Amino acid sequence: MVRTAENTSSESIEVQIARMGEAVETFILPKDATVKDALNTAGISLETRVKVDGAEVNAEDILDDGDRLVISAKVSGGRY
Repeated sequence: MVRTAENTSSESIEVQIARMGEAVETFILPKDATVKDALNTAGISLETRVKVDGAEVNAEDILDDGDRLVISAKVSGGRY
């Protein structure tokens, strides 16, 4: 399934979002879209851990065409 962000310009990028236990989804986003834009389009909370091509990224990082975002829950430390 391909979803398109609202107000996309003629120049766009295609990214994939993979969530644990779910099918990989493809999204068409405006060129210069950020990780935050992709998460918002997919309806995913910003309180998640996101990796792009194996590297952890920040919400304001710019995505490139063909990037694959892997989403997982943030794990915080605890006591033994």
